[in-house]
Amino acid sequence: MSLDQEPSLEKESVDLCEWETVILEYDKEDDSYLNGEFGGKKTVAYQRQDRNAIVDTKQFVGIVRLPGTGRILKVSPKTASKYMDLLCYARTVKCNDDKPFFYYDFKSSRVDISEGKVFFEIVAYLFQTELNKIFRRGFYREYVRRKENMNFLRGKLVISEQIIKNYCSPKFFCNYFDLTLDNFVNQAILYAALKVSKLIIYDRRPEIRKLEAKIIKYVNLLKNEITIKDVILPRELIGIDINDISKKADHYRDIVDLTEIIIKESFFGPVEEEKIRCCNFLIDMNVVFERVVFGLLKGILDKKHYQLEDQTHYKAIGKLVDMNGVRDIIPDITILKDGSEYAVVDVKYKSSLPSSDYYQIIIYSLVMKLKERKFKKAFLINFTEFKEEKGLEKQGFIKISKLTSDYKDIEVYQISIFLGEEEEDYISKIENQLEEVINENNLL
Repeated sequence: MSLDQEPSLEKESVDLCEWETVILEYDKEDDSYLNGEFGGKKTVAYQRQDRNAIVDTKQFVGIVRLPGTGRILKVSPKTASKYMDLLCYARTVKCNDDKPFFYYDFKSSRVDISEGKVFFEIVAYLFQTELNKIFRRGFYREYVRRKENMNFLRGKLVISEQIIKNYCSPKFFCNYFDLTLDNFVNQAILYAALKVSKLIIYDRRPEIRKLEAKIIKYVNLLKNEITIKDVILPRELIGIDINDISKKADHYRDIVDLTEIIIKESFFGPVEEEKIRCCNFLIDMNVVFERVVFGLLKGILDKKHYQLEDQTHYKAIGKLVDMNGVRDIIPDITILKDGSEYAVVDVKYKSSLPSSDYYQIIIYSLVMKLKERKFKKAFLINFTEFKEEKGLEKQGFIKISKLTSDYKDIEVYQISIFLGEEEEDYISKIENQLEEVINENNLL
């Protein structure tokens, strides 16, 4: 349903896409939840109108069970098939770190949903991504107390056990601390990995089979160094101090979070055949797409010795005075060359752009030119779902067009990235074709 259509009144579970609107019966508890406890007006919009409430999904995808009415909002991405690759890639990009994109609620009522939707794979894919991260960046180690009968004295001798076990043996029964990766945190991660692999074993989709193979590979590597626990109860996770762990291994924060989700089964777990269990969560696709674009550009421009800065690290590039007063110009991405501002990038998670988006990038370019003589280019990057008869092999994943500008020496381009294709190494192919477009058109 598009926004120019009249929204419908729903009474049961509601299936939506991003940027859709639905009218529900107003409930005070639902209002308090969406506008306060869950997201605090940062996620799905819930606005009262007489006895009803207008719910606008905006750019979010996910599932929310409203606590008052019990209605379930299921919001799917409009980009169809490859949102999962985008999400996993975005998790690896250090960009806009002050912008959260993954909201979830452990305390929400569990929701039974059919498999094949977009929810179960998210945790599995993200967990696999975080496993890969700890293998690349190193394992968290901590001191663990050991009691062991040894051939040499280590730590303190346990006299009572020494008398019982070694009264006629040359061994030593020792109590000592060992700095090891075989600690409870890593044991919980291994336990969660085994749990995930068992949950996805019956899904025969090729992409899930690949995911299962990757997770099992990590399990086999982990179990050589880490003890496999028969069971880890949710209450045992209370003792994990993530802030303390992050001081020694900051890359562990996300995987510990996901491990807790999996072990508590607050996110998913088998309910019955062809169904899974889910808690409330929403993903901000605007931020995901911004991170994807930043990551793609950084991989390309690092080779050319340009510097990229996101909004977190590089704030206003200038000021604009209009009828609303003075406001800062803050592009999504600023490209620097030899320390000077060379280009700006405005990222729009939209398949079609209104005139205001084109005016915005033109204004950015004009403000930048007045501020910095070395400034040369501006890019408006969005996504598209274009399909043409000649096919993607000839058409490619990237479309580019040059926009008009009031300054002849400023080049303004629109770059559209195709989303929605079932392809192997999808992100790599986008990056390769984007690099070809940049080089062929001398964009930088």
